Amino acid sequence: MLKRRAATDRVGRGACAQRGTTLDENGGGEIMMSLKVPTQLRDEIRAKALKEGVTLRVIVLRALKAAGFEVDDAELSDRRPAHSGRRKGS
Repeated sequence: MLKRRAATDRVGRGACAQRGTTLDENGGGEIMMSLKVPTQLRDEIRAKALKEGVTLRVIVLRALKAAGFEVDDAELSDRRPAHSGRRKGS
């Protein structure tokens, strides 16, 4: 089960939790990350995600794993509910 922490909660060595952080019961979790990329690259990532019926997140995590970063295979699938509007068969 995942729990959301407020931005004012303290975690780790007294550092303020980041807005958008989701922690699981083991203290692991996710954090929102924003970065600027060239528009053309963003468009290519969107097109690939649409073609494969997955999210931008999945495309980026696959690329990070291919680059040698540790990414759990469970993170490489689309977590959206089936009724979210994604194409059937994805």
